[in-house]
Amino acid sequence: MFLVDKYQKNSNYITCHQDIIEKLIDTFDSHQKIYKDSKDLLKKNKSEFRKIIKELETKSWRYSNLQHLVLYGPKGCGKEYVVDNLLKKIYGNIETKEIEYTISGYSNSKEKVMINQSRYHIIIEPNNNGFDKYLIQEIIQEYAKTENLTIFKYKKLFKVVIINKIDNLSYSAQASLRRTMEKYADTCKFIFICDQLSKIIEPLRSRCLLIRVPLPNNLQIIETLTDISMNENMKLDKEDYKYILDNCESKVNNTIWLLEMKKYGVPNIHSWKIVIDDLTSLILTDEEITLKFIGNFVKAVREKFYILFITNIYVKNILTCLMTNLIDKLGNIYLKYNVINIISKYELRISSGTRHIVHFEAMCLEILSFLNKTKGITNYSKLTTNKQVEYII
Repeated sequence: MFLVDKYQKNSNYITCHQDIIEKLIDTFDSHQKIYKDSKDLLKKNKSEFRKIIKELETKSWRYSNLQHLVLYGPKGCGKEYVVDNLLKKIYGNIETKEIEYTISGYSNSKEKVMINQSRYHIIIEPNNNGFDKYLIQEIIQEYAKTENLTIFKYKKLFKVVIINKIDNLSYSAQASLRRTMEKYADTCKFIFICDQLSKIIEPLRSRCLLIRVPLPNNLQIIETLTDISMNENMKLDKEDYKYILDNCESKVNNTIWLLEMKKYGVPNIHSWKIVIDDLTSLILTDEEITLKFIGNFVKAVREKFYILFITNIYVKNILTCLMTNLIDKLGNIYLKYNVINIISKYELRISSGTRHIVHFEAMCLEILSFLNKTKGITNYSKLTTNKQVEYII
């Protein structure tokens, strides 16, 4: 078993974001005042204490005022960890199992999907395909409308629906989800996990409490490293800590992977970044821009993009790495500004569309055209209006 599978959901070793979990628990704890005052009342006024106990028996469940949540933040910041530990605080230890569902799709077509769920919660992971809308309409509605049976007198013992990567859901699927949230609000709470908040429609965001989960800081990374390395009987020196901190990008999963590489002596090589370096060299070429060159350029860009894309490298990571490489090699601030502006424009288009390769090729061509038009110019102030370089594609 890999270390990341062994420890990534173990709260005894990964202790980051405990402050977020505690704040959420305190906010949603409807019995907090009762528990806080009960000790003093037991000493002073026993009759009042009996009233509190009676109220506790007939009151709603302790976390009955839990709201719908949206947890967003960069990849690897620990959003799933926060959700898992929040559920443990509310329900205790939860055993999940995979259950097979059959979804009816277009023209009576059927598809089988495996869903992780427990008695109290279900985890949905959309794949950005045509069946996501039917996944919402059938599985979630069926799960939400069945109420939990309990022998206690508590009211509102609700279920939780967790939708991971909700930003993969299409607009129509998110719109159908809005009605489901309203209809089953008393028996079911929704927790959405995403990287980009802007890809969730406004009607869903307005019904949820928005929580941004930041990347862990260096101290939290060091604590995680120390706890796991001690449990694995590994010895880390200052150089090992420094190397992992410099390369983990403040992500818990990356930290554990680097620790495992250190354990087995595997070098940390990102072969996909070599392809990004080749792309950077293509864009910063000194060759004369002709029609023949543009044809070869587009073909080379497409091949390198497919190499990256079929190996499951996220487009956002490709754009970020390419932008960093270009900025490092461009000397003038005006060139850097416009390159960042171009990449930002196409990142929005890529996140809104589906055919990434079309936007990626157009972005590379626009950067190439801009750099070609400013080649050999030393006084960039003549090209600027309101601190922006004017160029024509």
